[in-house]
Amino acid sequence: SDYKEVAGLYFPYSMTQGIKGGPSQPIIIEKIEVNPAVSDADFKFPSN
Repeated sequence: SDYKEVAGLYFPYSMTQGIKGGPSQPIIIEKIEVNPAVSDADFKFPSN
């Protein structure tokens, strides 16, 4: 894994996921935000 520091904490920016004995795939994280501001509008259901 490729760990980088964000806001004083270390997060993996790459990892591999798969099933034991089966295929696996890489996962790449491009951006991590710690405690981002979230508004109430972000949780509203879209209107029809």
